[in-house]
Amino acid sequence: VEGDVQLSNGLGRLLNVCDKLAQQRKDQFISSELFVLAALDDKGTLGELRRAQGLTKEKLDAAIDKVRGGKKVKMPMPRRIASRWRSTP
Repeated sequence: VEGDVQLSNGLGRLLNVCDKLAQQRKDQFISSELFVLAALDDKGTLGELRRAQGLTKEKLDAAIDKVRGGKKVKMPMPRRIASRWRSTP
């Protein structure tokens, strides 16, 4: 179908991890910093690049908490938008 966009399985999995991280933090949407955090678990090139740069979950998690100052990410857009990206098994 013209204009139909499909996600790869890998990107779908990564977005699902992002959504889980957002839920754990009680955020209302997936933020860019959680995408970077989720990318550390990626088994492909994206994860390898992040790890090669010396980025760890602990370091990034601490930086996110410092920048946020304990605040949750809120936005008027409903959380159900993220469910559009869920991959199918």
